[in-house]
Amino acid sequence: MNIPKKDAPDQRLAAGEETQHFVWSTDKEKQLLFIEIKDNFSDYDLLNFVPRIWEENPEILWYDTVVDYRRLGIRNNWTWGAMKEVGRRWADFSQGCDTRSRVAVLTENYWLTQIVNNALAFVFPGSRFRCFKDLDMAIAWATGADEPD
Repeated sequence: MNIPKKDAPDQRLAAGEETQHFVWSTDKEKQLLFIEIKDNFSDYDLLNFVPRIWEENPEILWYDTVVDYRRLGIRNNWTWGAMKEVGRRWADFSQGCDTRSRVAVLTENYWLTQIVNNALAFVFPGSRFRCFKDLDMAIAWATGADEPD
């Protein structure tokens, strides 16, 4: 994802050199978390590094999220079980707070769109999910607190 430096001052590789399978950044002004999934993203990345984002940055509880999953030919080895475990950990972290967060997923993958639209809301109750092909549209929806879902 090409996020201008001024919009993503905290960009860093998740967990340093331990993994190169996703990068994340925040835009504190817009209260947005950006996650770019890279090739070979796995359950290991999902379970060991994604929770560190919010553990090390608790203000993210109130952020909306844009996940960039657009890379064609992306190879991943994450499972539904690991995603449900991350959802459980998020619920523990959020301690029942209804953040009403929005999660915009950038993808061209039809099947991922179906998963997002039909299943992730059950794993992350209170969050709203929508798929996009365009980054600007994803950001506009994620930051549009007064816009309809």
